[in-house]
Order: sequence, then structure tokens, then C-alpha cells
Amino acid sequence: MVELTEPGPAEFLVAFASPDGELLAVQTDLDAEIIVKDLSSGSELARYDIPGGMYPADISLDGRRLVVLDLPYSPGFSVWHVVDLQDGVRLSTIRAEGLHWVRFDPSGQRLIGWIVPRSLGLPGPRTPFLAAFAADTGEEVTRLELAGVAAGFWEEVRADDFTVHQFYEPGVALSKDGRRAAVLHADKEALTLVDTERMEILWTKSLRSSTSFLERLLGVRRAYAKLAEGVRWNLHLSPDGQWLYAFGDVEKFAPEDGQHIRGTGLLLIDVEQAEAVARGFEGQRIYWAATAPDWSAIYIYVEDALNHQTSLHRVLPHTLQSSTARSIEQNNLYFLVPASP
Repeated sequence: MVELTEPGPAEFLVAFASPDGELLAVQTDLDAEIIVKDLSSGSELARYDIPGGMYPADISLDGRRLVVLDLPYSPGFSVWHVVDLQDGVRLSTIRAEGLHWVRFDPSGQRLIGWIVPRSLGLPGPRTPFLAAFAADTGEEVTRLELAGVAAGFWEEVRADDFTVHQFYEPGVALSKDGRRAAVLHADKEALTLVDTERMEILWTKSLRSSTSFLERLLGVRRAYAKLAEGVRWNLHLSPDGQWLYAFGDVEKFAPEDGQHIRGTGLLLIDVEQAEAVARGFEGQRIYWAATAPDWSAIYIYVEDALNHQTSLHRVLPHTLQSSTARSIEQNNLYFLVPASP
């Protein structure tokens, strides 16, 4: 694992590891200079000056292409660039309304994107899309409407005259072979599986939980439905597509005591059975998670719900128990990069 700490008072740091765990693309400031490093030796392989503010988002499986988000980012309309890491040449540009993220498929020739139409000014959530883009041209090839999935941001004026910004952020994860996408709903306990080659929904199943964890957690949100601000999920899908690792936040607002954010902890979900079979770090906020290349461990950056101390944990993938942990000062941490699969 590589730890990247604060580079300087006038700089920030973002980074992304290649899927094979060999390359690291680093941006140290808003000048959009991208540095490519060899993770095994730490040596610098290349340095490219890309005009305009950029944020690295994903590296293709062969380590030859990088997709970056053009800054400043707007949730209504975003611009993404595909860059050749061999020479720094910009290959294509993707422009799309509501495009929140993109990921390369294994070929590096296609990108899968998550699109949420704008909700501001409209009542209630919207129906999101998955879309496929050609990496060489940036053109949208196809898109799929995810009927039954709720997403987006909107305002709600309650009976007590408080205006609350509501949101649903479903979790989305792409399989290692790029053929499947899993979507964990934010408005209900449900899981949707998508065939990204044919761009069709395979199934949507109600999520079962032998531990009753989701029922209790999301039950809190339903009990305070008019006070809740929203639900946010993040997902990692195992290489065989069998297991889904989920973490997120539930936010709610009450006039008498303000806003509260509760972490979901870490969930292990059997995808085919649509069942949550294990949980860890219950009630704690997980800010970031990544996996070892062989999926022998999950690394999470977590804040304790009681003392608010932050720490890095190495978690066993099938029990979600912490095998090692290290306290980390949050103010000194910019990004942690385990090699990703």
C-alpha cells in the first residue's frame, strides 16, 4: 500500500492506482500536471502538463489510458477527458449532462458512465441511467434507463417551513470483466443487476438481511421520513461478481437538534441471493475503501462514532473483521492508495 500525505500548504493531492497495481497517476496541484509513477519502485515514469484543472478518475486495465474530470465540476453538466499515458495526448472528450462518474471496461476502448438527470427545481428524485461511451471519440454509444431506481438531489419544503435538500445516491459498482454492474438502491432495500454488454436489467431483488442490519438502519430513515435528508452508498464488487462490499451514510435533520449523519458501517452482500450476510464497523462512518489486488483484504479509512478518531484498517474480506489498524490524523491525510484490482 502507498500512503500519500500532505505535499505542501499551497497544494492538494489526488491519485489513482492502475488495476494491476503497478502504476500510479498523481496530481499535486490545480495546474493539472499529471505524474505517472511505478508503484513497486516509486520512480517517476512520466510527467504531463494537461491544460485546465483535472481530477484523475480511472486508469484502464492495461495502464495505457487515464480518464480525468475537468474542473470545476458541475453536477448538472460535466466534462471528462481520456488521456494516453504513454505520451500525455488527450484522445477524446466526453460531455454529458448529469454524468457523475465513468469507468473503463477491461478493453480500455469503452467507458461505462453513471448519469443522474438534474432534479433541482423539480419535485422528488429522478430515474438514473447507465451509459456506454467510446474511449477514442467520447461519443455516447448507448444508455439504459434504470426503471425503479431513484436518484438525485431536490428541495423539499416541510410543514414547519424548513427547506431541506433531499438526496438519494445509490451505490454503483462495475465488475472486473466490465460485463455486469450492481446498483444498491438508496430509497429502499433492493439490489439491481445490469448486463452492461447488452445494456439491460437482469433483475431487481429485495435485499434480505439475516442480521437485520439494513432493516434497523434504513428503518431509522423511514421513521423520520420528513426529517431525513438522504442516503448515500458506495460499492466494491469482487472479481468473481459474487460479493458486494457496501458502505455509506444516512443523513437526517430535526429542527430541535440540527443535522445528524450516521455511518452504515461495512456490509458484505451475496449478490445472487441479494442477502446481506455480514457486517462490520456498525454505525461508523467509512470515508474511503479499496481492495488488495488479490482481494485478500479490504482497506478502509474510518471514523469512530464515539470518539471521532480516524484510523486505517485492514479488513478480512469474508468476516469484515479488522486484522490490523493504525490511527491516522485526518488533517495530515490526503489520499491512501492500495493497489486496486
